Amino acid sequence: GLEATARVDMSLKDKSVIDSIWDKIIDAVKTLLLECLIDGYANNSKSILDIIALFLLHLPPRKYSTVGSILEKGANRAIEVAFGKNEDFDEHLTSADNIVEGAIDIFLACFMGLCQKMPSSPALKSMTGQILGGTIESSDWPTGNSSHQVRARHKLAL
Repeated sequence: GLEATARVDMSLKDKSVIDSIWDKIIDAVKTLLLECLIDGYANNSKSILDIIALFLLHLPPRKYSTVGSILEKGANRAIEVAFGKNEDFDEHLTSADNIVEGAIDIFLACFMGLCQKMPSSPALKSMTGQILGGTIESSDWPTGNSSHQVRARHKLAL
């Protein structure tokens, strides 16, 4: 579907019809990134990564600015999940590590998408400062007994 949409997009002079299709695809990706339930990070992160990669591969440059804010929000949401700010990991103890790993994967997909498609985005500087600054300021080194936030912060920084 995305490849065909990109091909049709390249052949049309009037982009208004195809833009409505792209807007629906963008809305679907937005929903996927911003409304993903916590278990989705553990169970569906690889599929989400595939969708984001294909989406960004075929996305026309005129849509980059619209998608930039979605990738930024998706990355921030993934950080919140990885750091355990929004949901309580106690309800998901058996898969807490998988949730953190999936959230890190989704953060990296959004971050790399921003790097590739919008390298001058202010969001990149902000996110980099948030991750690296918090890690440098932290005196904790991740161990087996470390909180999910400490382990997630160090994984993201590396």
